[in-house]
Amino acid sequence: MLNTTFDCASIHQFADFFALNTTNVTTAVEACPEKCSLAWGKGNPDLSGIGVFVSHILQLAVCLLLGPCYAIVYPFLDRKRQKHLAGIHIKALQTTLLLACPIAVASIIDLKRRSTLFEARFIYYLNFMELLAACVLVSTMVVHTGEDEAFLIETRETITLVLGIVMQIGLSTGVMHWVDRRSLSAKDVRAFVTACERSGVVVPIPPSDWANKYNKNLRSFLIVLLLISIVAAVAIYMLIANFKSKSRSVWLCLVSAGLASGVAYSFAKMHLARVDLARFSKNGYADNEWGFGQIVALFAWVPLLVELSIPLLISGSRALTPLWARARRGRQEQSSEA
Repeated sequence: MLNTTFDCASIHQFADFFALNTTNVTTAVEACPEKCSLAWGKGNPDLSGIGVFVSHILQLAVCLLLGPCYAIVYPFLDRKRQKHLAGIHIKALQTTLLLACPIAVASIIDLKRRSTLFEARFIYYLNFMELLAACVLVSTMVVHTGEDEAFLIETRETITLVLGIVMQIGLSTGVMHWVDRRSLSAKDVRAFVTACERSGVVVPIPPSDWANKYNKNLRSFLIVLLLISIVAAVAIYMLIANFKSKSRSVWLCLVSAGLASGVAYSFAKMHLARVDLARFSKNGYADNEWGFGQIVALFAWVPLLVELSIPLLISGSRALTPLWARARRGRQEQSSEA
């Protein structure tokens, strides 16, 4: 009789009664134990697929190299290498914003379609990672500001990029707030998790459960976070304009290292979510399949990789040219002797 009351084949109906909070969650799970497996789904190749995940690995590497490592190495380079590295840094930030804003918009669309609890959990940490990744690169932009003429150029770039990061902050925090709204009350979440554990199935716990526990008004929290982000952007601009001592590299290294650790933490949570999905999914694991969005995500990094490879190609050609010339002279001498 209970099974005729609930639709056991779709997570969407489950999300609907979860949202409306009109049904006893424990009763629903007892009637439809398969709801616990449906909470995982089978993955979303365009969200957490192997190709997109490789793109996230590249982004983590970029944050570490062009974050704390960049702040340490940059002051010790000559002017020519500094200029080239600064161009790579700007291109990395542009690529990050190019990926982050569409990811936030796509996350909103996916959440609107009543995504699974796994997707909601993954989306939360993905947007948090994108937000921190942009903050890492913005914070280390201060390093490559020097002479007045160069400073004017960097200021124009900074204004454009700050507008991009502010837009990303709004989108990313909006997505995290949406995840909290669709995850609903901590009481219902705990009831669902407990009921599924009784059935022997572990389900993905929405990450916003901590916000429901420690912050009753998440909207006010996000407003405060946005104001802090704006103040931080102004502080970075003031630092660029008024503080040009090389000792700032130490402080920037510490700031970027802290932000980069947040990026690494979010990436680790995303990785663990994929591992859990592969372990507990009973509808067929689909995240190892290649999709259209995965190819696009990988190729977005091609310009930056080309920019990074140019010095290596030049150095390699300079090293190989003498060897090639020596081998050519040897062949000519052998032919003349013959």
